[in-house]
Amino acid sequence: MGETYGADETLLWALRCRECGGRTCEAVCPTYRVTRRESLGPRGRLSLIAEFLGDDDGAKGPGAAELFEAAFTCLHCGACASQCSARIPIPDVVLSFRALLLRRPFR
Repeated sequence: MGETYGADETLLWALRCRECGGRTCEAVCPTYRVTRRESLGPRGRLSLIAEFLGDDDGAKGPGAAELFEAAFTCLHCGACASQCSARIPIPDVVLSFRALLLRRPFR
């Protein structure tokens, strides 16, 4: 852990998650286990990231509140990454997305 990615790499990692189909990452995610909200689990977070970064102007994707909640409730414990069959560095992707969110204007 500890890698930082730009927008393009972050999007590629998030899209790779969509191909997996597994849910073992959710079973070990503390925020998902407490809330049972998909958007606050690893797959949900990466899905929101892919939706937001894949939208050219950010206008049709998820709203700022939903994105910030998903990005900033991740505890970066690494449990999800240890269970990820696609070997996605999920905490690093979420951390990189946080940085991107803080630099991007919202409408």
